[in-house]
Amino acid sequence: MSKSAITSRNPDGDPGGTYALPRVLASSVVNASQMGSQPLTLAVVLAAAVVLSLAATVLASARQRRRELAILRALSLTSRQVRAVIAWQTSTILVLAAAIGLPLGIVAGHWAWGSFAASIGVVPVTVVPWVPLLVGLLAVLVAGVALTATPAMLAARRSTTVDLRSE
Repeated sequence: MSKSAITSRNPDGDPGGTYALPRVLASSVVNASQMGSQPLTLAVVLAAAVVLSLAATVLASARQRRRELAILRALSLTSRQVRAVIAWQTSTILVLAAAIGLPLGIVAGHWAWGSFAASIGVVPVTVVPWVPLLVGLLAVLVAGVALTATPAMLAARRSTTVDLRSE
């Protein structure tokens, strides 16, 4: 075979017949890459929902515990200490929720990504971004404690005698 016959069958002109093929992605992979910031938006919306539901829980808890808080105020608890009690209650709820929800969320995300990746025919590699995850967790903790300021202030301002009055 002549040299011209070999190079005529070779698209890039190199002897030996090697050339790079263009990268071809399945349409599912192309569509998945177009999601952009939707996962981040979902995470932010869920975090806001968590913080707002926590604020509603703390407000309801402070209302339900009026009598107990009034007894503590009658036993010389100051307004600052009442606010601290409610802040500690909120912090405890948040830490317990994070201790349970974070590992469950990572496992559920790994499972969901594995299922999605298998359905589009790509390798299911899961990467957990620890720094943004911890920053988001810290932001939820700070926002949750900050949102307890209103229920704590309302509970601290209540009259002890009104709350202790028998029904």
